[in-house]
Amino acid sequence: MENEVPTKRYEYAVRVTSTRYEILALAQRSRDRADAENTFDELKHQ
Repeated sequence: MENEVPTKRYEYAVRVTSTRYEILALAQRSRDRADAENTFDELKHQ
């Protein structure tokens, strides 16, 4: 399609939880877990 207008593409994720953490605390817990998982992935692929 030659005349197609360039568009931005976005990726979304949704987290549903019943915990009573405030949103910033929940986001930090998610980042901490992701950091820990990345460390294990790096160790596995050495």
